[in-house]
Amino acid sequence: MSLRSPRPPASASALALTLLMATTLTAATALAQPTRTFLPGIRALGMSADGSAVTGIFGSALAVRWTRSGGQAVFGSNFSEGTSISADGNVVAGRGFNSDGTYAFRWTSASGLTTIGTLPGASGAEAYGINGDGSVLVGASYTPDFIDTAFRWTAAGGMQSLGTLPGDTRSQARGTSADGNTVVGNGSAIPFRWTQSSGMVGLPAVPGDMGAYSAYNSPVSADGQFVAGTGDSSPIRWDAAGTPQALGLPVGFILAEANAISGDGFTVLGTAFDGTLASAYYWTAATGPVALSSYLTSLGVNLTGITLTDAQNCSFDGSTIVAFGTVNGQEGSIVFTGVPTPGAASMLAIGGLFAARRRRAARGC
Repeated sequence: MSLRSPRPPASASALALTLLMATTLTAATALAQPTRTFLPGIRALGMSADGSAVTGIFGSALAVRWTRSGGQAVFGSNFSEGTSISADGNVVAGRGFNSDGTYAFRWTSASGLTTIGTLPGASGAEAYGINGDGSVLVGASYTPDFIDTAFRWTAAGGMQSLGTLPGDTRSQARGTSADGNTVVGNGSAIPFRWTQSSGMVGLPAVPGDMGAYSAYNSPVSADGQFVAGTGDSSPIRWDAAGTPQALGLPVGFILAEANAISGDGFTVLGTAFDGTLASAYYWTAATGPVALSSYLTSLGVNLTGITLTDAQNCSFDGSTIVAFGTVNGQEGSIVFTGVPTPGAASMLAIGGLFAARRRRAARGC
């Protein structure tokens, strides 16, 4: 009596072949060679959910918004920057400086730049994060002696203090979830995650590390479940339970820090250092920690004359990435579109699994 599995009926084989072809086609499409767009003179900090818009700094001191359809437009006054942008790319949060001190602002194409005030008794504020529809801003408000307190702002409720971690005296909110109900930022020694129900809860450092801090550009996933940050030498990703995962370093690098996490929580970007030079950092569960330039080169992207020093932000699924660097010696940001997503890599693996099973079935084992 044979213990081998019976050959599947023709209809099942046809279905498996159809699934294999569809899966392989999907993966091959997703893994097409990425394209790049150079934004000279711009240091991008925030990116919209679909990757079609960024905000940041133009030159040394002007807030800027760039869109794929409309190009770049500066706004605000000298010594300003756009720090974060809404999911649809139409609302920008940021900060500026004038003779009265620092100010936090919200910008739209319809209303222009509007300052959002300060906490009571404070002399200035800076906005660092914005939610999906642009209705919630988060950041920090400063006393005259520069003691900062995290805030959450809405048009209806104004600026709300989020307080500090127990025993701490300082806090700074760096980002918020898509619905604006989860806020992530830093205390004096460790990051925090805040919700209306839980208040401010500290996120522990990796065991053995002395401390940690959240990513500066986009530290939290859209659903509020994942948080990116940095420990003593390596980027960290915290899960929904607050458990830290050290993401490690690319080969040949001695430390790295996280700048952003994708909206789905599966891609972490940052900056790595080899002791002499900085290089853009890229992590997914599939790739592990790698230099972004090495990863893009492996995908067929020609980076001749290009250096990538910082991976700054990305689209919701990580398929569009904006990095800062130089192109033939000129500084600016480079937008890479069509980068394989963790989901695409998984589809390719599934396609390979189908193929392997069919080969085993054909051999009768």
